[in-house]
Amino acid sequence: MLINQEILQNLLQWNSMCFFNFYCISCGKKLERKSLVCKECISSIIPLSKSGVERCKSCSKPLEIFEKNFCGNCKDKNFHFEKNTSLFDYNNKIIKKLIALFKFQENTMAAEELVEIIREEFFKFINCKKWDIITCVPTSNEFLNRREFNPVEFLLKKLNLNYKNLLARKAHLKKQSELEKSEREIYIKGQFYFSDRSIDVKGKKILLIDDIFTTGNTVNEISGLFKSHFAYSVEVLTFFRD
Repeated sequence: MLINQEILQNLLQWNSMCFFNFYCISCGKKLERKSLVCKECISSIIPLSKSGVERCKSCSKPLEIFEKNFCGNCKDKNFHFEKNTSLFDYNNKIIKKLIALFKFQENTMAAEELVEIIREEFFKFINCKKWDIITCVPTSNEFLNRREFNPVEFLLKKLNLNYKNLLARKAHLKKQSELEKSEREIYIKGQFYFSDRSIDVKGKKILLIDDIFTTGNTVNEISGLFKSHFAYSVEVLTFFRD
């Protein structure tokens, strides 16, 4: 999920060009309204559920021709969560640009665009089952002080979803996006804890929400914490699959 310098440079140039006017960040078309993406480009973004691609039943990764039900990464791996469902492909160029604007330049218009992209698929999933608890991946106070918002919570509030904050995170010096995939599993160990000792997840069906699924180490670590406190099940929903 590394954001390369070329994308950031292009976004900075786009910001400069759009000081007085608004242009689509994908095709460059001048927009009649205050937005970042034209309607034609928005309509070109296909949700994973309609992509026609067979996906891993555990992590939502596209399966190779020779794979069945589970990808090579998940075939012999025992996750603490039941499954992850991702809504859209993170590597779609429009989504990737919007996420970079939102997470690294704190552009709230980009957040609004992301919300509108995911809204229909998000509520289709939310309404298909009943969970006892819906919660999300937290960020540390240090990151909140620097960024002033948790990207996942920001989007959930824009979607008007009722959820509970159950967890807190210890201080972390690096963003997940700055780590290699091989480093993430080690780095995330022991990072999360319950924000209140009175929180009881025993026997509960939990939906855990995060923004991007890359290795699954973050949601797996949290799911393990829930399971160690006797949660009945943990299912994961992520907005985007890397």
